[in-house]
Amino acid sequence: MQHDSSEIIYNNQSNFLDNRYSLTNPPSYETYAYQPYPGPPPCSPDSKQSINNTEHTVSSAQYYGHVLLHPQNSILVVPAHHILMNNRSVTTITLQLRVFFILSGIAYLLWGALAIGLEISLLLYSYSIYYRGIFLGFVMLGTSISMLIIAFQISHLMIYMIILRTLSNMTFHQAEHSLLVIPGPIEVTDDVLFANATPSQSHMSKSFTQTFGEAIKMFRQVLLTERGQPFILSGSGTLGWDMVASNLTEPGDEALVLHSGYFGQSFADCLEAYGAKVTQLKAPVGQCPSREELVQALKATKYKIVTVTHVDTSTGVLSNPRMVSEVVHEVSPDTLVVLDGVCSVGSEEIRMDEWSLDVVMCASQKGLGVPPGLSLVCASERAIHLVEARKTKINSYFASWLNWLPVMRGYEQGKPVYFATPPVQLICALHVSLKEITSKPIEERWAKHKQASTDFKQFVTDELGLKQVPNDSSIAANGMTAIYFPNGLSASDIIPRLLERGIVVAGGLHKEIKDKYFRIGHMGISVIDTTTRHDLEKIKDALRNVLNAAGYCTIAMLH
Repeated sequence: MQHDSSEIIYNNQSNFLDNRYSLTNPPSYETYAYQPYPGPPPCSPDSKQSINNTEHTVSSAQYYGHVLLHPQNSILVVPAHHILMNNRSVTTITLQLRVFFILSGIAYLLWGALAIGLEISLLLYSYSIYYRGIFLGFVMLGTSISMLIIAFQISHLMIYMIILRTLSNMTFHQAEHSLLVIPGPIEVTDDVLFANATPSQSHMSKSFTQTFGEAIKMFRQVLLTERGQPFILSGSGTLGWDMVASNLTEPGDEALVLHSGYFGQSFADCLEAYGAKVTQLKAPVGQCPSREELVQALKATKYKIVTVTHVDTSTGVLSNPRMVSEVVHEVSPDTLVVLDGVCSVGSEEIRMDEWSLDVVMCASQKGLGVPPGLSLVCASERAIHLVEARKTKINSYFASWLNWLPVMRGYEQGKPVYFATPPVQLICALHVSLKEITSKPIEERWAKHKQASTDFKQFVTDELGLKQVPNDSSIAANGMTAIYFPNGLSASDIIPRLLERGIVVAGGLHKEIKDKYFRIGHMGISVIDTTTRHDLEKIKDALRNVLNAAGYCTIAMLH
């Protein structure tokens, strides 16, 4: 069946777009046309960019039109030859109406002049009233038909104006889903998720080059460095270890790893894989190596690098990179200081230049609030000079900074250079997130994370009466909380019941206490947006109910 060209069809089959997207009050973009089913919507990280409409075939009806996502996942289909082109904004259509009215007025004047002229000619040549009546009848009929046509066209233009005005007042919102509060990946903002659905574009294009270059600059701002060289690659946080190990160590080099949990051990394993001789300063579970232990280790051996995990996600222990860097520069000034900030960048205080850190590495899916898939590293001038001066071959191709330096510098200068294809959509999402983060002083973001962490940890201790993995509040991370299960309860009593209430938390990871605790993340939008989301309150309510249902209760919980 061929649909009539003037039809606007609402299809209420909510599974049409696989329930992946919803629009309630949609965006400040001019038009929301969606790609052919079942693909996601084309989006843009820049609200000033328009969206290209795409031709869409509805089922087997050979009907070509455009699909707009309607509230409650309904579908609004606009016929192909009545396309709401992305450049036909409300302003454009208003202009069209004005031009149309002017042309209509001119047409009426010409029509009237013709009618008067003919009437005068009839009078001059003394035609009978009969013929004059027939003539006037034709004039009236023509006028009526013209008015109907004009009214029909105006009605169509008004419909388009109403649709566009509605769309211009709408904003994109994620579909309903369980609240993700593990220590990464974390919840992302609507704008970040929307940017992650950016249409495919050339990684060498002018627009993407600008986006990538700005993201590189903003990453520096987050780390409070002016001289650091960022590297933004496809990969997870683990790739950061490979970059550090392959670029900064050579076989036989001494490396000191400050071990405060699972990820300290993993970093050590990575360094050993590239031939480094690794010494670990292992702290008991819930603690981090002391200043005295670090001084003693540095005096005993000359190390090429010292690595410190800022927040070990397995324990929630917060190390002190400022103190570590001060000690290293005092005792062994030639040693490089490497900060694993995968679970701290964006949520903990980091001052790369002021603290004289040589490398800060992180990933996109935690404090930066971007979907997983980006490995971000920033290296000091000293670290870059060391790599450029090394005499042995870098034992990695993809992770080699020598391969990536021209790329990063090129994009930042607006002159793209190719080595490997960057993840265009993820970088667009990163650009939006970094823009959100840098729109305010980074100190405000740290303060919000600290306040939220303090409040939540106080709730866990005072109301729930539960013990946390870090043995002191001064070394407890601000972006997550690691909590021991109450006596007599285990993961199966807590985690599945939280999931039933729409709260996703993480189980234990540190092998020594794996089955004794669970972890909750509170980073990014969950603590930044306290006006509309109330994520921590939802977690608190769920914990109260779940513990109560499991037979656990404290006096504070009763109140």
